[in-house]
Amino acid sequence: MSKTLVKKYNIVEVTVVKGNNLVAKDLGGTSDPFVKVFDPKQHSALTKVAKKTLNPEWNDFFDFTYIKLPEFLHFNVYDYDKSSKNDLIGTARIKLKCLKKGALYKKELILRGVPKGTIHVEIKVLQANRIQQLEKRPLGLLRLTILEGAEIKKSDLMGKGDPYVTVLFGHQAYKTQILKGDKPIWKTECRVWVHEHTKNHKLSIGLWDSDKKKDDQLGHKYQDISTLIEDQEKKEFWIEIPQEHHTLDSHLTGAKHGGKLEDKSEGSKKKKLKKEKKKSEELEPKIVGKLKVRTQYLPQGDLDKMFWNCFLEHFDTDNNGSLDKLELTALLEAFGTTLTDEEIDKIFDESDVDNSGDLTFDEIIGCLKTTQGLTSLKYDPISNLSLEGMTQYEILGTIALNMEAAGNDIELLMDSYIPSGENDPEERIKSSRIQVFKRETGQIVDEKIPAYIKSSLRSMYRSKTSRKTIGTSKVKNLLKNLTIKQGKQKDDPKSKKHIKGFVKEHNINLEEVLLPLDKFNTYNEFFSRKLKPSSRPISEKENTSVATSPADCRMSAFNTVSESKELWIKGKNFTLQNLFGGEEQQELAKEFSGGAVVIARLSPQDYHRVHFGVCGTVKKIHPVIEGAYYTVSPLAINTEVDVYTENKRQVIEIETEEFGKVVCIFVGATCVGSICLEVEENDKFHKGDPFGYFKFGGSTQIVVFQKEQIAFDNDLLENTGKGIETLIKMGDRIGIAKSQNETLEEKEIKKEIKKEKKKKKSGEEEKKKKSKKKKSSSEKEKKTTKKKSSQKTDQDEKKKKKDTKKPKEDEKKKNKKGSKFSKLKNKIKKKKESKK
Repeated sequence: MSKTLVKKYNIVEVTVVKGNNLVAKDLGGTSDPFVKVFDPKQHSALTKVAKKTLNPEWNDFFDFTYIKLPEFLHFNVYDYDKSSKNDLIGTARIKLKCLKKGALYKKELILRGVPKGTIHVEIKVLQANRIQQLEKRPLGLLRLTILEGAEIKKSDLMGKGDPYVTVLFGHQAYKTQILKGDKPIWKTECRVWVHEHTKNHKLSIGLWDSDKKKDDQLGHKYQDISTLIEDQEKKEFWIEIPQEHHTLDSHLTGAKHGGKLEDKSEGSKKKKLKKEKKKSEELEPKIVGKLKVRTQYLPQGDLDKMFWNCFLEHFDTDNNGSLDKLELTALLEAFGTTLTDEEIDKIFDESDVDNSGDLTFDEIIGCLKTTQGLTSLKYDPISNLSLEGMTQYEILGTIALNMEAAGNDIELLMDSYIPSGENDPEERIKSSRIQVFKRETGQIVDEKIPAYIKSSLRSMYRSKTSRKTIGTSKVKNLLKNLTIKQGKQKDDPKSKKHIKGFVKEHNINLEEVLLPLDKFNTYNEFFSRKLKPSSRPISEKENTSVATSPADCRMSAFNTVSESKELWIKGKNFTLQNLFGGEEQQELAKEFSGGAVVIARLSPQDYHRVHFGVCGTVKKIHPVIEGAYYTVSPLAINTEVDVYTENKRQVIEIETEEFGKVVCIFVGATCVGSICLEVEENDKFHKGDPFGYFKFGGSTQIVVFQKEQIAFDNDLLENTGKGIETLIKMGDRIGIAKSQNETLEEKEIKKEIKKEKKKKKSGEEEKKKKSKKKKSSSEKEKKTTKKKSSQKTDQDEKKKKKDTKKPKEDEKKKNKKGSKFSKLKNKIKKKKESKK
């Protein structure tokens, strides 16, 4: 089990500049080239399509974040075709591990597989430190096998369908083979890891029809993962797949059809009944196919046992239930060991307690747990599948299941499918999509953006030339005037008529709203509406060490400010000093140096009131900092535009017992004219108490904690590290004070450390006792020898004196005191003399 450590994250920055002398794929002697930049497992990105040219210029920039760098980064050049599959022009690759970190490389890559053609790329590998908390032990693994399909409808008018299935669970994504017909047999297994924070999420099973131009999603089924992990028995059953309906983040509130809007129009009951029937018919999902699946849930403890039993039995060549030194060496080599023969001999001898020449399975398990573990494994020694990027627990379970599944006819699906389609790169690059991770269900969903906002965002922030003009006074004044104008319109009583349309468009659950619709006199009043307290319960309200979300928002969490700049905020002038208000706030910025940052972004459809996420006292409310009105959309934040340090904002300092000093910043945005606070200096507050609200538009609250004060929840850090925001509700837990943060893993580690210390102490005590015994025995020996020597010296002195005075008497005494042998000698002598 690994201790808390600082892991180094590698960031690869790539610019695909241009291509030269590419091969013509079209009849007119040209091509429509684009480049796919990818590594085989984790990341993939597409450039824009250059129309009718063999010397394209792309100048598209991408950045990928890795825990471990892949060996190669690949570049595939395609010719885009609307009516058929894209033609491959050529391929190239760069070996990342050979690149010096921090250096910019400009390379001309020769395309392989074609007689001519090159592409120019610029690449840089950076390294960023990020505090990685203890890896969470999974609850277990769900084996989901897609066996076959039936009654699958086709989307094509002619011919048979080409169905395939996708399985999505959080960031895990799987895709089956594409097969022909309405009764395909797949027999493919996907392995879904379930953690404590994902056990209530939903599993999405999608049914697709493959097409040359663009794949059609026939339908999908959401299944609660909790129902599939209730027991460990294997189950086979059929799932009906309903017709596809778009899933957007507007479902945050949980309303099925946007709440109930009162229909005041007069009409007969018959017409109303007909309308209700039509609506119910429209809402009833049509079934587009059936899937036969098999499920089995394996808790992590069972996976551990399975691994050790399978793995050790595999290397027990003589089937005697133990391993000799040769078998242990083979096992360690399978683990990718770097131990020398002498070190292996030492480990074997130390583990072989009974000196039998063999190690029992229990002895081997103890031996492996105390040496290097499994994290050095890059490939499964049985199936040769890559294990890179997996945690120790996932490696253990994967090897066990691969060994158990060896020889059966079930195909294993790898977690490498990218859900967003790649068949139409123009649509994907230009769509300005914003995807968020919905914490409540574990799904990645599209954020709903009105068409006019999407087009303006795309035109303002997508190209370099348009981004250069954003900072000009003309554009700033334009956004300011637009915001003031929108504010006046939304405060006008006439704006009330737009409320129903807003509710319907964003599917807002009116059952959560405190007041009925007819009580709102203006659009802005509804925009800053209050909710019923029961609709937003506060997580662990009595536990002041737990921090909660200040708003319904799309959240990003960073352990340090520098990390936020590396992974999310691309503005050149983003610093805490500039965020807090400039040079005047230099001392305040120093207090928060190395601190953690939370960015809570609110979209127009969100509940726009902000609450306190901690308990404490309001210490200082700074004056409003007048500024620009840039959008707070990720499309702007991920560019060089300095949104947070130039927009209108207000800084509030608060003091807490558990988290120390905390700074909260309300940041306005396009069409947000007012930041309204509901507190004053020296006010005391609790978690969930009202803090303030925004009027119409998108907006953001930034919360800055001092260094080493908060430990964010793992799912927030994981999503943020992958460049995706987490969609959460006000009152949801986001972290805990580091002084109180002690996970089960840490407790286990502490127990293990205590045990080791006890063993060491007991060993040391035994050694001390032994050494004391040796010392005491040696001291006794010394004392006895000293006594003997002293006695001898005394005797010698006496002897000398007696020798000088009475030699004859001494001889007699010596004979008396002598041995039996000497006495016998003397008797014999006397007898001989008497005879004479």
